[in-house]
Amino acid sequence: MRKAFPSIICAVLLVFLPVSLIWGQTGQAGSDPKTELVKVLDNIKAIDAEMVKATEAKDRETYDKLADKRQKLEERAKALKAEVDALAADSKTLAEAKKEYNDGGSQLRSGNYPEAVKHYKRSLGNANTQYNLGVAYLKMKQSADARKAFLKATEVNPDYAAAYLALGNIEAKDREDDLALKYYRQAIALDSTMEKAYFGVGNIHFRKIEFAQAVEAYAKAVAIDPKFDEAWTALGRSFSGLNQLEEALKALDRAVVVNKKSDDALYYQAEVFNKLGRYADALKAAETSLTYRKTDKAPVYFEKGVALAKLGRKSDALKAFEEVKQDRAWRESAQYQIDVLNGKLKPTEP
Repeated sequence: MRKAFPSIICAVLLVFLPVSLIWGQTGQAGSDPKTELVKVLDNIKAIDAEMVKATEAKDRETYDKLADKRQKLEERAKALKAEVDALAADSKTLAEAKKEYNDGGSQLRSGNYPEAVKHYKRSLGNANTQYNLGVAYLKMKQSADARKAFLKATEVNPDYAAAYLALGNIEAKDREDDLALKYYRQAIALDSTMEKAYFGVGNIHFRKIEFAQAVEAYAKAVAIDPKFDEAWTALGRSFSGLNQLEEALKALDRAVVVNKKSDDALYYQAEVFNKLGRYADALKAAETSLTYRKTDKAPVYFEKGVALAKLGRKSDALKAFEEVKQDRAWRESAQYQIDVLNGKLKPTEP
């Protein structure tokens, strides 16, 4: 049996409906569940008032019709309330995920990579989150986990050029050259202005002693970014590999103009100057390189020693080659030069 004035449901729904939903933006009827729920609750209140009048008039027929209508509205209100609650829960989830993403970014920028990983894992698995997760793993030298994250980024967003670049770098480091080239080319296909992808392609070709292809790739990199000193240096090395020494010097000069502290560019300048017989220039470039170079000094000292020997400064050359001998990988070459300077061996033809 129906109760005369069942207004409790209406009151309960109004109490538990968030104020922001009641006072939020409205819009057209039925345009969203929040707006529609407010209208349904208003209709229930209006029906309650009509049912009171019907009761006072002892109009049972009208009362029953109103009661039937009210019951349908109650069912609709319950359904809308459930939908509104679900939307609120989703909004909360999205807000929490966004916070985790932002917190992950803060930890990543501050260098706290394990914490960054924790936050990104608690965020949503969108492409940006996966990419940044991969970056954090790379910083932790966990390339296998980084690879998985970058691959996931490309699955979520197949047009994520930066993720393909990152994958190319990982595979290049592991000397998976063919796979690295594939990823670099995918990155370039998506973004033809990605100079680091061309740089990666050049590095693979250089490693394969394919200097002409390396020149082509590095040239594209510096055309995009004329301040890319590492690419200028690599371009110079590639020209040197083709024995185009003047072109090599032009590229290396550009590298030093962009970055006067580029110890690599200065070292390769010394190498090319020695090949050209410009020993004073080679000596100057080598000594300048050594002022900036912190590690792996043996090859620079070697070029310095060659230049000093050709300039007739035997004792200084011997000192330079003794420095070279401190590096086991260069010891044999250094000892040969020392023996030549001391007359124990005859120099071999280049």
